[in-house]
Amino acid sequence: MARREQESRAQALVNELVERIRQVSKLSELELSDDLIHPDNGKLSQLAREFTSDRQKREEDKLKPTQLRRTFHELKRMEQELRRGKSQLDRVQLGLTTAELAYALGRGVIPKPFYDLMKALLGKVADKEDFKRLTDFLTVLLAYHKYHEKVRSSQQSEGGEE
Repeated sequence: MARREQESRAQALVNELVERIRQVSKLSELELSDDLIHPDNGKLSQLAREFTSDRQKREEDKLKPTQLRRTFHELKRMEQELRRGKSQLDRVQLGLTTAELAYALGRGVIPKPFYDLMKALLGKVADKEDFKRLTDFLTVLLAYHKYHEKVRSSQQSEGGEE
């Protein structure tokens, strides 16, 4: 029951974010407002907390830092190439990224809510500005993921709980 409740919390947050993403015609129109990026109660901070929570009993329900960083760094590399004018936006590469995420989901190394969120984000990328917003969004998620992981590990070493 606790695992299902935990999954539903992460999935509910992702569903809210996906709905917001669907409401914009371009990802660059998605405002990174305080309700998304606030350190305590912003949706991305809450989602990162859920992804690192000890209440996640199964490993495949947690978002491992390696998987998040791998996705982030690949997209950041693509964004830098776009900025430098070395390439045009490559829809095929975005499709491959989505396929790689589906593969990771199938292997159980990323949770379904993360896949759902990334699929929605990648589906809205049409130009450089959208790509920039994608990497900004992931920067916030990565930062809070690291923060909540650190808080959780320090609480565990002190004998407390999250």
